[in-house]
Formats: sequence, structure tokens, C-alpha cells
Amino acid sequence: MAKRHFPIEYSRNSTLTVFLESLSYHLKGAKLFADKILSAPRTSPTRMLDIGAGDGQFSTALVSSLLTRGHRVSNILAIDPDPDNLLRFQQRLEPTDFRVSTLVGEFENLPSLVPESRDVVIASHSLYELLENPSISDEFIIDVIQQLRKSTAPRGVLLFSLAGEGSPAYRVKAEVLSTLRIEDRSAYGEQLLKLLTKASLDAEIEFIKYSSYMDASYALKDPEHTSAWIRYFCRLTHEEYSRLGWGTAAEILRNHAVELRRLSGEMQKEFLEYPAYCGSPTPSTLVLPHTETLIVLKKN
Repeated sequence: MAKRHFPIEYSRNSTLTVFLESLSYHLKGAKLFADKILSAPRTSPTRMLDIGAGDGQFSTALVSSLLTRGHRVSNILAIDPDPDNLLRFQQRLEPTDFRVSTLVGEFENLPSLVPESRDVVIASHSLYELLENPSISDEFIIDVIQQLRKSTAPRGVLLFSLAGEGSPAYRVKAEVLSTLRIEDRSAYGEQLLKLLTKASLDAEIEFIKYSSYMDASYALKDPEHTSAWIRYFCRLTHEEYSRLGWGTAAEILRNHAVELRRLSGEMQKEFLEYPAYCGSPTPSTLVLPHTETLIVLKKN
């Protein structure tokens, strides 16, 4: 079994956008998190920080979800290592009437980048690079978590979002890596929860699991989409993907996907209510059911 070379620079990977378009977690996750924000004792959660912000998909959904509940964000700071991601973030949120600031940076630079605390701090799908890297110690990750906590205002809320253990969609990743004889070091929310418990934080911790899906029809749209989707999800280099080949990649995807109409009525309803960013599924859309986790820390 081949050892993966780390770190893999997820956020700088040009395949990120294709992968994110296929995901549905952002709408339901944003609604659940908005509920948690507004149940905290703070009356006006107006200042937000999104660390590892990506292209702003989750923050956009969260701002919208808060707005529908009558709470308006006054400003948001987005931090990401990739300037292209931040440009897309700015474009997504430009039509809004609050201030959007962006900074190129990483977790290690957090204290110097964020001199003042924020009411809401988001780290959505941005800890994979740390958790999946065998050269990074638990102590280092705990230190990053402590920095994020320090960036959270008193009575503020800190969110972590990661995939959940046992996610059916992750069987695709497992089979791809097994085919290539590459070690699977996928990280999950349950793993982070153990670290948070170990860190003995002065905060109330709530762990939430919920269902979402990945749109396999979108990933199979054409060979370019399949290549981008598989390479990002499985963290493959071009050379590794060429060894796998488009035919095998597409076959693995199809073998694990299921038509929407073959799911339970309750699951169909939920996936139609919270669709992937690429659009609402039809009865014949191939989907990969997926499990997501939210870890919410309410700072005492």
C-alpha cells in the first residue's frame, strides 16, 4: 500500500469548484447552524469569520438562512490560501449590503490575521488537510482549535463541518484508493470530536449528524467533470488519475450511485428540499447519499 505524500493542498486544487458544485450539504448545514447561532445567548451575531473559506458556498447559504430569520450580518472576513477562491467568494457575496473582506492566509497565520474576535467563526470542511496529514500531531491541531476559539468572541459560536463516519459516498473514495493501492486517510467529524474533547475547551460542544448527497450525474457529465471530481475527492495527482483511467473512475462512480427515485420517499423529499449547488435532482439523477457532521462550540 503506497503512502500518500502530504500535505495535499486541497484549497489550491483547481478541481475544487467542480466537486463543490455536486454537493448538497451547504443548504441544510447552513439552516442547522443558523438555528444554533440564534439559540446562543448573543442577541446580534453580526461579525463573521470564515477560515478556509473556499469560494463562499457555505457562508452564502448561512447569511441567507440568518436573513430569513430576521438577523442581518454586518461584516464577514474570509481567509483562504487561494486568491482565486477569495475572488469567487467576493463575487458570491457582492450583491449583499454588508462589508466583505478577504485575506490570503492559513491557520498558522490566524493570530496576526484576526486581531479582534468575531461573533461567529466558521471552519467548514477546512480541517481535512491537517487531520489527514500523518506528519501533523494532535497537539498541533489542538493548538489550531485553540486559536480558532480565541478568535471567537465571548458567548460567540464556532462551527466545524466534516464528513461523517460511514458515509455511503465515501465508498467511492475507498474503492478508488484501494484500486490504486493508496492508503486511505480520510478524516471524519467523529475524529475531530475526540480531539475537541481531549482539548478540554471551556465551551459547550454539540455534535450533529445529518444526511445530504453528492450529485453523481453531474460528476459523470463528461470525462473532464469526472476527472476533476474524482481527483479532488480522492486527492489524486494527474499521474495517479491516469493510472486509474476515466473508464474505471466512471464505473466506480456508477456502481455506488443510485437513482433518486429508488430512495425512500422521505430521503427524496429531503434531497429535493436541499439540492446540490448544480441544481435540483430529477427522478433519474444518480446520487451518492452522504453523511455530514456539524460540531458547534458555544463559547462560555
